[in-house]
Amino acid sequence: MAPDPENMMRLLLPMLSGVKDDYESDIVPPLPLSLDRVMEGRAPKSSSRLFQLPFEILTIILSYLSSSNLANLALVNSDCRQWARSRQYANVNLTYSDSSFGLIKVLQDEVLERVSSKSNGFTSRPSLGACIRRVTIATDSRWITFRHDIKLSREFNALPREERIQRLAKLSDFYYGSYIDSIGHLLSHRKVLPNLDFLGWDDFVPLPKQFYNELVSSNIRHLRLYRVPVEEQFEIDQLNGAWPLRSLYLELLWDIIEDSAWRGETGPLCTSILRQCAPTLESLIWVSSPVLIDPQSFGTEMSKIPRFPNLRNLDISSGISLF
Repeated sequence: MAPDPENMMRLLLPMLSGVKDDYESDIVPPLPLSLDRVMEGRAPKSSSRLFQLPFEILTIILSYLSSSNLANLALVNSDCRQWARSRQYANVNLTYSDSSFGLIKVLQDEVLERVSSKSNGFTSRPSLGACIRRVTIATDSRWITFRHDIKLSREFNALPREERIQRLAKLSDFYYGSYIDSIGHLLSHRKVLPNLDFLGWDDFVPLPKQFYNELVSSNIRHLRLYRVPVEEQFEIDQLNGAWPLRSLYLELLWDIIEDSAWRGETGPLCTSILRQCAPTLESLIWVSSPVLIDPQSFGTEMSKIPRFPNLRNLDISSGISLF
C-alpha cells in the first residue's frame, strides 16, 4: 500500500512528549568509543607519543575538548581525524538536513568500499561508520519546508487541493524512496555501522515492511519505535540469523486517521518483531493502543509463543493479552 500523501503533514507536527527520554537516557554511555574500536584494528600511523597512551586515557582527554578544538584536531592527520570523529559522530541525529544527507552519502560510499572484493570488508581509510554508536531519526519540519515548500500555515492551506497533494506526493516519494530507503539500506549492512548500539525512530509516519526487515538485519542492541503509525497489516520476515537486540521500546499505533482504519491490527507486526528478538532480549517496554479493536496477542498455540530466556525487565501497558 502506498502511503497517503496527506499523512506526510504529520512530519510538520511538534513531537509529543512521552517516556522515550527516560527510556533512552541510560542506554548508551556518553563517552565515545575508544580509538582502537573506531580504528577497527588498525594501528595509528602517527609516531606521536600521544598515541602511545592507553586508549582509555585518550578517550578521557577527548571528553574535555570543545567542538571547535575537535574540528581543529580532525585537521592534523588521519589518526587525529578518526580520534576526533569518535566523539563528533558518536551520537547522530538524522533530521532531513543537508548534513544528514551528507552523512548518508559518506556511509553509502563506505558500503560500496566494504563490499568490494578487494577490501575484505574494510575501508581503505578509517571509516566514519565505525564511530557511530547511536542514531535517532527525527525530521526537523523546517527542512520539510525548505526542500518541499510545505508548512503548517494558512497560506499553504489556501492553495488549491490539487497543488497541495502534488507537493505532498513529491515529499512522500522522496522521503520514502530516497531518504528512508537509504537509511534502511545502511542498517542492513552490519559492517558499515559495526558499533551501532541504539536506533530511535521519532517520525510520526508509517514505516514500510522493507524497513522493518532491514532493522532485523542490523546489529543494533537497543531499539526505540516511538508512536509509529501502522496503516496496513503485515508481519516481518523471520530470518534464520540472530538479531542481537537487548532492549526494545515498542509502541506501534493502528492508524485511525486513515480511511482504512479498523481493518487491521498491529498485533501481527508486533509479535513478529518479538519472535525475532526473543532469544536475546533483556528489557521490553511494550505499549499498545488503548483502542480495544487493536488487540495484541501471541495466539493460543504454545509452539508459536516465543521464549524470552534473558528477559529481566518487562513493562506492558494498555490492553495487551499475552495469550
